[in-house]
Amino acid sequence: MAIARTTGWLCGQCGNDAGEQTTCPHCDAVLLAAELPVQRRRVAPAVPFLAVLTLMGVLVAVILLNGDETPVTTGSLVSEISETPVPSPSPSISPSPLDLSAEQATAIDDLLTNSQASRLDLGAAIAGVTRCQSSAIGVISDITEARRAQLESARDLRVDFLSEGTALKGHLVSALDSSYQADAAYQAAAEEFLAAGCSGSPAFGAGNWNSERATTHKTRFVAIWNPIASGFGLPTRKVGEI
Repeated sequence: MAIARTTGWLCGQCGNDAGEQTTCPHCDAVLLAAELPVQRRRVAPAVPFLAVLTLMGVLVAVILLNGDETPVTTGSLVSEISETPVPSPSPSISPSPLDLSAEQATAIDDLLTNSQASRLDLGAAIAGVTRCQSSAIGVISDITEARRAQLESARDLRVDFLSEGTALKGHLVSALDSSYQADAAYQAAAEEFLAAGCSGSPAFGAGNWNSERATTHKTRFVAIWNPIASGFGLPTRKVGEI
């Protein structure tokens, strides 16, 4: 408990502070010299002083615990989240009509390349049948299946961005359909010929007839296709290559 000191004199009769007077202002008693200078001690309350010390201690502890870090509040977190930029999705770029037409032309060129390989193999297989080579039957069967797959691919072609695309596709589908029918007829005739011991000549009449129909459509197709192919840097085709 803190003690406050004063230089006032205490009255020997009433005990009050008489200041530096020789007569007590409270009871008019004459202060004796022997009583002078008796100093008065006043007790000062210590509670406010202890409270100040406690508060300072709390503040020091908070500073030491937090260090240099900035206190994080709910408001600051919300502010940081709201201010974080959200990347916008990249705009989709639609292909141009030129790109689409080039894509469609390339698809036709790939199909023609497959068709050319089938035609070359067919000629060798038919020649093998006339020499009574049984292995030629398997070759013609594979070619017939390949023609069927090519016909289905032709029917699925997109030609809406190509010049005269509808007519172009129509002639190609008809040509491949006739070629498929011709190959199937050649296979049936070859199997019959070999089963008969290769006597006489193979009955390739039905196959030849469908082949002629295919040639007609191929001719019309090539007339439309070659200018388109040249425009896109693709190889032109001959009727006998399809």
